[in-house]
Amino acid sequence: SCLLAEMGYDVTALDVEGSDYSDATVYPVNFYDGKTIPFPDDSFDFIFSSNVLEHVRDIGGINAELRRVLRPGGRMIHVVPSASWRFWTSLTAFPDAPLLAVRTILDPRIGAGKSGIASKFYTKLWRAARRFASPFVFRRHGEWGNALTELRTFGRSAWRAYFVLQGYEILASGTVPLFYTGASLLDHRLTLEKRHVLSRQLGSACHVFVVRPLDSRA
Repeated sequence: SCLLAEMGYDVTALDVEGSDYSDATVYPVNFYDGKTIPFPDDSFDFIFSSNVLEHVRDIGGINAELRRVLRPGGRMIHVVPSASWRFWTSLTAFPDAPLLAVRTILDPRIGAGKSGIASKFYTKLWRAARRFASPFVFRRHGEWGNALTELRTFGRSAWRAYFVLQGYEILASGTVPLFYTGASLLDHRLTLEKRHVLSRQLGSACHVFVVRPLDSRA
């Protein structure tokens, strides 16, 4: 949002109330209930989302809202996770789990609200055990299915079918040529250049779709 605003665009940022990122904003953000977008009809020329759609439970409702606030002839750009991201995230969760468990034990915030040393210890131990075992649960990332079925639902053809089913015309599609996983094991130690090269070998983490509603006036 900051970069687009610096380029001269009129940018409105939107996030749900209680977002994990609400305390780290660097641009004014409008927080809302996740259902009704707090803007009048035909408010925006473009709508952009990055790794959001898979987290929406009422997908029909949010698409109706996106259509409502999009001006006639407007476009949407949606970045969504890929099957490659799902695969590598599931795989790297195994070496990442022990690290998460250790961080849980060392984190002074966990168990801080408990009274007594034993209570704090068991709280830490329980959470650490859950994080250590988490890769074996195959917990889903989005709102549909599980980590195994997301190998299919995060595929390019599945996303294309999703947009068609929701009543959009796909104007363009492609990938974001970067490799990363949800585990972020190497985080900043892998430069963007290296992630770009890895995406050619291991697959891109995201698809990108440019769409417009079929009922939109051109």
